[in-house]
Amino acid sequence: MTEDTIKKKLYTFKHKCSLCDYETNKKQDLKKHQLVHANKVWQCAHCNYKTARESNLKSHTKSIHENVRYHCKLCPYTTTRTGYLNEHVKFIHKNKPL
Repeated sequence: MTEDTIKKKLYTFKHKCSLCDYETNKKQDLKKHQLVHANKVWQCAHCNYKTARESNLKSHTKSIHENVRYHCKLCPYTTTRTGYLNEHVKFIHKNKPL
């Protein structure tokens, strides 16, 4: 595979936002992104944080105001999101069973 072919695969996006320059290969990511253009704003009840996504507000509240942390069972690593922990295990511990 040539370098140009690799670049085309890496940087050619299937889904593009019609309202801005956002591009992605995942249809679901585009749907999530499009919430940014909606007029709905989710406001944190504890601080000035605002977001266009309810899921972001929930993550914010859990990590900032409830101090929720997820701990790696294989090392001292901690994080505020389960997705980050999964990526950590995948790349650092090569998917070793917990």
